[in-house]
Amino acid sequence: MQKIFQNTGKFTVENKHGLNDKGADIILTYNDNSGIPGLDSQHRCLVQIKSYTGEISSLSAIDGLRNAFNEDGDADCGLIITTATKVSDVFLNKLGELRKELNLSIGLLYGEELAKFVMKNL
Repeated sequence: MQKIFQNTGKFTVENKHGLNDKGADIILTYNDNSGIPGLDSQHRCLVQIKSYTGEISSLSAIDGLRNAFNEDGDADCGLIITTATKVSDVFLNKLGELRKELNLSIGLLYGEELAKFVMKNL
């Protein structure tokens, strides 16, 4: 995924995968270009990546992302990426709770949308 994000030309990618990742597998840094001088802002996005077949119902990605936000006070958004093709209602509810708890945008990329994103940026 690190290479895929780098190929977009929009992200700086820091690989955190491993025993010391503290919940974030990669960290994306990107600019929000408003087109108005002085109003462009930089974002730091914590990314949790999980490999699943079928439906994801395990909450480990959500717990991992929560841990990552507790460790990284500079992040202002998050993303969960999974190879699952479906997402359980329990997972979606817990993700909604995390968004409210942290008051941050947290995206979810999975299934067909993940496949399209990867194919576009190979």
